[in-house]
Amino acid sequence: MDKKAKKKIIPAYTGFQLEGPKPRINEFKFALQIFFEFIKGFRALHFIGPCVTVFGSARFKEDHMYYKQARELGKRIAELGMVTMTGGGPGIMEAANRGAFEAGVKVASGFPGTPSTEVMDYTQQGYPGIYCEWSTNEKVGLEVAIGASFAGCRSFAVMKTVGLHVAADALGGAAGSQINGVLLS
Repeated sequence: MDKKAKKKIIPAYTGFQLEGPKPRINEFKFALQIFFEFIKGFRALHFIGPCVTVFGSARFKEDHMYYKQARELGKRIAELGMVTMTGGGPGIMEAANRGAFEAGVKVASGFPGTPSTEVMDYTQQGYPGIYCEWSTNEKVGLEVAIGASFAGCRSFAVMKTVGLHVAADALGGAAGSQINGVLLS
């Protein structure tokens, strides 16, 4: 067999989990990478300021008492200028998002993907007075919301929870500027 036939097409590190036991130093490096990802996430969340996280049942419909209470809560959180973080799903989380919309949000941005697509579609259809923009990624979406906030508009960026790592740089910069905003994850 010649050298070209023996050469792997896919580098060994991409098949890391399937190649069998590794030296312990590799496991230690892998654990450190995970640790630093946690630290980066905690630091990003540390700088977003006063925050209220809303999670709840997806079973409650619009006419349920708890849905109405969560909607009012979302509105009050936004009026106070605090960050609202939700899972973006139906029921209680939808109600909190809806309350934020109704508190005077003027700009919405997001990156396509569940639940962002549903939230943005809901915003475009239900609130024609809100400027909605699809962004090229989560970071750009957050920067659009930050720019609107600098201009004096209430705004929000919506993204998948895992998209927050893409937006972490913009989130850190926004925290340093001490602007108020709503982050729906």
